[in-house]
Amino acid sequence: RRRGRLAMALSPTSGGQTMALVYGPSDWYQAFRQDSGAHFAQALDYVSPDMAALVDGATRVSGFFMTNDQTPFIREVSGDGWALVGDAA
Repeated sequence: RRRGRLAMALSPTSGGQTMALVYGPSDWYQAFRQDSGAHFAQALDYVSPDMAALVDGATRVSGFFMTNDQTPFIREVSGDGWALVGDAA
């Protein structure tokens, strides 16, 4: 979900856990680092109050992980051993 310059996502992980993500502008990174828990909760509530309520009622099992390095990369998607779905070969 997205609202303004912020976005959030919930994604299932292993062991029946769910990862909660918040995306924002890189120029907000230092402010987020100062109080990541408060900024995370505030951003989540701003983007999606219903999802914020789900996360608020959950048990956090790890700390916050943050990055300001959002360098894209492209994986090689062809080569020896690769076959396209529907290949007749």
